Amino acid sequence: MNNVFMQADCILVRVGEIALKSPQVQKKFFKILLENIKATLKVKHKIETEPNRIFIYAKDIKKAVNSLKRVFGITSLSPVYVCSSDLNEMKKLALKISKKRLNKNKSFAIRARRAGQHKFSSQEIAEQIGAFVKNKTKAKVNLENPDLEILIECRQKKTYVFTEKILCEAGMPLGTAGRVFVLFSGDIYL
Repeated sequence: MNNVFMQADCILVRVGEIALKSPQVQKKFFKILLENIKATLKVKHKIETEPNRIFIYAKDIKKAVNSLKRVFGITSLSPVYVCSSDLNEMKKLALKISKKRLNKNKSFAIRARRAGQHKFSSQEIAEQIGAFVKNKTKAKVNLENPDLEILIECRQKKTYVFTEKILCEAGMPLGTAGRVFVLFSGDIYL
């Protein structure tokens, strides 16, 4: 785990299969997932939610990530830096993250996603921030196989910038399925 990980502002949690359910079931399962997350976290934290996203502000990000990796219903998570959804703020934050990790011998790519109403598109975010980081670090842009991938998730009011996506247990949250009984009969061969 790198220095960016240790200094992250919060954890972006992605959910998967819950999104495939009807709105009523989604709401119920999402509530169960939140309860499972709260029961798992042994560090002081605050939780914010958006559709299919959970943002966890924890005192100890590393400890929280290690706990969350084992929670069923979470597909992936990322330690993230947070700024406002303003292009200039995003540029500053992307540069801060990349400065210690990029130089003229390294390459990078910006991957941007956007949700909500903004005066710019995801493509414009990637282009403008990519040009800014390239100019300041002298690193090369390589969209196919970069040394560093900077991911940007721009929401209505806040933007989350990160460099890693940690895969988790996925599946459905514990407590959302009925009980199962299995009867085995016969010899078991190993």
